[in-house]
Amino acid sequence: AVCTPSGRAAATACPTLVPMGCFGSKEATPEEKQFICEQMAREMMLICVHPALDSAKKMQIAAPPEFEWLKNGSAKLRSSSAGDGAGETAAASDGGMLGKLASGLQKVGNAVSQGGASLLAGTLDIAVGQVEKPFSKVAAGVVAERQEAIADTLCAYIIATSVPDAASMISSGPRSVSEHLVTQAAPTIAEHLKPKVEDSIQNSVGLKAWNSAIETYNSAAEKFNLFKRIEYDIGSYTLEQTVRGIAALIADQEEAIRKNPENKATYAPKVFAKVFKGEVLTAADYKTVKNFAA
Repeated sequence: AVCTPSGRAAATACPTLVPMGCFGSKEATPEEKQFICEQMAREMMLICVHPALDSAKKMQIAAPPEFEWLKNGSAKLRSSSAGDGAGETAAASDGGMLGKLASGLQKVGNAVSQGGASLLAGTLDIAVGQVEKPFSKVAAGVVAERQEAIADTLCAYIIATSVPDAASMISSGPRSVSEHLVTQAAPTIAEHLKPKVEDSIQNSVGLKAWNSAIETYNSAAEKFNLFKRIEYDIGSYTLEQTVRGIAALIADQEEAIRKNPENKATYAPKVFAKVFKGEVLTAADYKTVKNFAA
């Protein structure tokens, strides 16, 4: 749909061309170059989207920094369980019956608390151990389940995005179009994608494992007061990391296409090749692109 040439044309507004001289030899004006390069930058992204998503099975994302808190939680619980009754009541020192009773009761309470901390540390270890590997695969799974919806959303966003100073942006690096149009816009693209993929993210094995570990961690935080609860929007983090992962795959495609841009585009392919080979653009190239966009 939106990734097709007709879809691009329908979404593109074109300035009026004022013919001047011979189109075959005259160099394009700065305004004409901007128009050509803006269209070709979009074309580059649009032809990269599907191959990038096709390669997403290799994509992995890292757990958020809070994952280290989870791993450290069990160590803190074990440390607290290593004590042997420190803080016993001073009443025991008077040798009286009540003091001895109080001391005995406190030792029993400490033992129960220490045993509970140790047991919970083991439970947390198991929960944490089930997070990292499945979480790393969440993004690839989401793309596999919702690839067409993701492609349509990305293409629609790319078509609607303005590309200021397109000529200099294109020449600034082998991955520059992807970086400007997709990577830097990852939070915005994530918001567009959220309704399409949120349920897939939340139902993934990785998210369920994370939520289980967080529940265990927060239970320990409340019971033993050794660390603070973790309150974290893991769904939003996962979505944005998924978009950034897709952006990196799109950038890989861009870099590969730039090495041989001939016959890669369906939209003004000869002009596309000239743009990404750094050749001089002419008024005739502008006319060609204008006609494609009309």
